[in-house]
Amino acid sequence: MIGDINMGKQNDINGWIITGTAPEKYQMGTDHAIYHMGSKSAMIRSVAENYENGEYATIMQQISAKAFTGKRMRFSGFVKTQNVKLDNMQSRAITGTIEWNHYSCVLDISENGAIINLGILLCGKGQVWFDNADFQEVDRNTPTTEFVPDEVFPDHLVNPSF
Repeated sequence: MIGDINMGKQNDINGWIITGTAPEKYQMGTDHAIYHMGSKSAMIRSVAENYENGEYATIMQQISAKAFTGKRMRFSGFVKTQNVKLDNMQSRAITGTIEWNHYSCVLDISENGAIINLGILLCGKGQVWFDNADFQEVDRNTPTTEFVPDEVFPDHLVNPSF
């Protein structure tokens, strides 16, 4: 367990970490029946009846930022969803039921960066499939993904008395 993230769930996706704040409430692995290209996709499916705010599962990788610092990078892949209720992509939330669609996130990697976290997550109920992940450098003419720190990070200590 790292912080409030359980890092101990077993998985069948070589090179990827299956984790989250409540991984026991989800089924995660590969799906050989539903995929965009190739012969399988990564999949997260809710299996619990109730979810608390902030409970999620993720299929992710953590890679060293050393080779990418100072660069503009794009993480992308194809996503399909079924009955997804909540997503954490701020104004770009993926919700409901959608067929395969290409999504990407473009960010500048800080010179002080140490670790890059890449992946897909599911908050609450629903099912998500992820296929054809890619991570590549893009030129400075490629706009970065909308990211407003004030929408993501509070500007004050929240709930200091617990």
